[in-house]
Amino acid sequence: MHQHCVFQPLNNWETSVAELLMPFYDRLHELLILQKILQADETTLNVIQDGRETKSKSYMWLYHSGGHESEPPIVLYEYQATRAGAHAANFLQGFSGHLQVDGYAGYHALASDDCILVGCMAHARRKFDEALKALPKESRKNKMGMAQTALRKFARLYALEKQFKGLTIEQRYLLRLEKSKPLLEDLKQWCDNNLTKTAKDSAIGKPFVTPLTNGIA
Repeated sequence: MHQHCVFQPLNNWETSVAELLMPFYDRLHELLILQKILQADETTLNVIQDGRETKSKSYMWLYHSGGHESEPPIVLYEYQATRAGAHAANFLQGFSGHLQVDGYAGYHALASDDCILVGCMAHARRKFDEALKALPKESRKNKMGMAQTALRKFARLYALEKQFKGLTIEQRYLLRLEKSKPLLEDLKQWCDNNLTKTAKDSAIGKPFVTPLTNGIA
């Protein structure tokens, strides 16, 4: 009873504040849709009471302006009970530009001439890192292994991005064409050459699918 008396007023306050802030949220949503570069992701969330079983998964969807504009970035969260891609499609209705996402198929429905999906380098690299960690300790020392080779290729790309930090959008674009594009083409060719050499469901096979389906390589 005591807990109920404490938490109920807190919940009421939070609800009241959220209602007062909704006009600000809606305006930020309008501004977000006008951006030319957006990022989207989703993560699981446990909700104690939403009319479903206690262990049911819910999702918090995140939408972020690309961070390339001069104005402060916009970050918006939206709660949904499921991971259906329709939630992202509804939230981003009217958006025209590049949408950066991971390899989750739910975002594929958004792909169009107006909404161009681009992959996430971190997700592509992560699978190779996981494959390396899954190897026996002695095997990790083999510098010519597939996982090790892939991580070196990603490291070169990351090193270039570190050099480009602080430059203008136009400067980064030109340098990426000159220096990063050849490395990405090399990564794609390397993935193509090794894709059929591994079982796609194996620890080392999964990473080869990720860069290709993400459009990274």
